[in-house]
Amino acid sequence: MHQRKALPSTFMSLAPGSWHPDVWHDVNRMQTLNGEQARRNLEFHICPLQFDIVDRLIERYSNEGDVVYDPFGGLFTVPLRALKLDAYVATACRTSPDDVRWDYDRLDLAAAS
Repeated sequence: MHQRKALPSTFMSLAPGSWHPDVWHDVNRMQTLNGEQARRNLEFHICPLQFDIVDRLIERYSNEGDVVYDPFGGLFTVPLRALKLDAYVATACRTSPDDVRWDYDRLDLAAAS
C-alpha cells in the first residue's frame, strides 16, 4: 500500500465519537465514487457520499419499488446504489449536460454488471 500511496479501506481519520446504537460509527468512509473518478481522470467531488450511508438510508426509509430521489445529484451515488440494491428506482437532479452523460454511462455500466 505504501508503494501505491494508498490508504487501507478500514482507514479512519477520527475515532468513533459515540457508542450510542443510533450513531453509525462503522461507516467505511473510503467507499465512494471518487475512486471511480480517479480511474477515469475526472475531477473529484469535494464531499462524496459514502456507500454505507446511502445504502442504509435507502433500506431504512423506503420500500421496495419506491422511487428514490436525490435533489442534489452529486456523483449520482444515490441512483447508483439504489440500482445496486435491485429493489428501487432512482432519479437525481443535475445541471451540467457533461455530468449527466457521465452519470448515465455509470448507471449503464452498473446495470450491466
